Amino acid sequence: SLASGVASLDLAMQEEGYVPVCYVEIDPFCQSVLLARMRSGGLHTAPIWPDLRTFPGRAWRGAVDCVVAGFPCPPFSVAGRRLGGADPRNLWPAVRRCIAQVRPAHIFLENVPGIVQSGDGREPYAVTIISQLMRLGYVGRTCVVGARDVGAPHRRDRWFLLAHASGQGLEDRRGYSKKRQSQPECVRVLPEFPPGPDDRDAWARVLATSPELAPAIDGKLNPAFVEWLQGFPRDWTVAPGATRARRLKALGNAVVPAQAVLAGRMLGGHDAAQAWR
Repeated sequence: SLASGVASLDLAMQEEGYVPVCYVEIDPFCQSVLLARMRSGGLHTAPIWPDLRTFPGRAWRGAVDCVVAGFPCPPFSVAGRRLGGADPRNLWPAVRRCIAQVRPAHIFLENVPGIVQSGDGREPYAVTIISQLMRLGYVGRTCVVGARDVGAPHRRDRWFLLAHASGQGLEDRRGYSKKRQSQPECVRVLPEFPPGPDDRDAWARVLATSPELAPAIDGKLNPAFVEWLQGFPRDWTVAPGATRARRLKALGNAVVPAQAVLAGRMLGGHDAAQAWR
């Protein structure tokens, strides 16, 4: 798990039956969340490596089925300067190095939709990622899935890529088989999201029974509400050193776990032989 953050992609992978062997995360607060959730049983226990740029990928070759990475999005976000590969914060080269060293059977990536849009005349950075993966011997598919697509009351579109090593079929892999994709009841994994903003009666019932889930407390955005908005388990970002600002920053960098589950199942249901053609 590369650039693990608060384990939003890891929750999705756990839903699909995968067990992590290592988390890679540089932010001290996100590390504390990972440790707290491992201790509480919410996450599978695995070591945490503190820096993606120094991660010893070769040591994990042969021990990993899938590399998962939600690498930082500021270089590609439409809210930023969109420098892409020229942005010093771009960690895709470090992710690519890990993939080349680990040589997993599968790769699951997440980023913002801006990665498929060009900026200042440059080609979309997703083209760079796909072409480099193809040179490494991987084929796959991409899609954009929104949080609203899994029932959340907000848009939050995200770009996903699922690829596999050429010659490795998806049919017998855990979690992304055509059999699983053919089941429309995959919505059973979805959490209970907050009601829509106009459903006053539902909000009245929520606040009467769970006032701690109010959107704002003392006039400030409530982290517990944001966790609920994204479908995380209750108090997921409560950890040593937790403050309102730290929790909100970590959640702002996260993806809705159910959203990632849906994207993986959508992409895994395709014929991989037709990928990227």
